[in-house]
Amino acid sequence: MKEKINKGKITLNYQSSNVHDDKSENIFEAISKMDIVKLVNLIDEDININDTPCKYTLLSEIKELFDIFQSKGDTYLNQSEGHCLHCSYGSITRIFTGNNSGHQYSLKYTIKDNEVIELMQCNYSNGHHLKAKQE
Repeated sequence: MKEKINKGKITLNYQSSNVHDDKSENIFEAISKMDIVKLVNLIDEDININDTPCKYTLLSEIKELFDIFQSKGDTYLNQSEGHCLHCSYGSITRIFTGNNSGHQYSLKYTIKDNEVIELMQCNYSNGHHLKAKQE
């Protein structure tokens, strides 16, 4: 933390330690771009879903959601941070919102040693979480 004094005012400048490494940000950006091929390469084989390692189950679920968003006219998913309000109360979530439809999809995630070790859908993320459904 650096302290700067400017005409009687003290401004504190915190040097942020980046919580996410480049790989995790690349994963989230690939989701935003709905790029399943890139996700296949970025997501580790032993990633957990509900405490069970299963990369391809996760990818299948994400691909299904991409298809739903795209059928609604979305070409990009905007990101915001959230927190679980139910079973994993307080855990960090990433909320993806369709750029045209406004539908939302939230993922609870855990980062350990600069690796995403868990990704799972969160149906109770704060904000206006709506499970994307095909109409």
